[in-house]
Amino acid sequence: MSTGFVQRFKGKVQAASLWLGSGGLVDAASGISGKQDYIQKLSLPVTATANTDFTMSVPTGATLLRATVYTTTGYGATTDAKIEIGSSAGDASYVAQTSIKAVGVVNLTLVAAAAAALLSAPAGSPNLFIRIVQTGTTSATGAATLVLEYSTP
Repeated sequence: MSTGFVQRFKGKVQAASLWLGSGGLVDAASGISGKQDYIQKLSLPVTATANTDFTMSVPTGATLLRATVYTTTGYGATTDAKIEIGSSAGDASYVAQTSIKAVGVVNLTLVAAAAAALLSAPAGSPNLFIRIVQTGTTSATGAATLVLEYSTP
């Protein structure tokens, strides 16, 4: 959606465009700027262990918006393969354990109780910890991509 506005200054016309939407981008002439949305991708291959850990860093104060997993090669664990995301290794305070074993797309649910932490990412690098938990007999088979969307302050 766009909104245009025109102002007259001593007989001259000055026009600018104001763009409203999820990106919040506004042209430089208006002097107004908004927040940017960003996406980070992380490959999630596994080893034949119960837990495979990964880390990511987002800017301090970033707001986590969404997390989606695209499983391209089914995980070979005999029982299940689940993802969890938190503020330290093995922590699931941001995304509770969710199955990603089968090929497909899984929209992860952000934990409601973590609203304050999700609203403002902590300082430090890395500040997101991702774990793939395999149950049953573990396998080195399986691949997925985590897509994390966030907005900066």
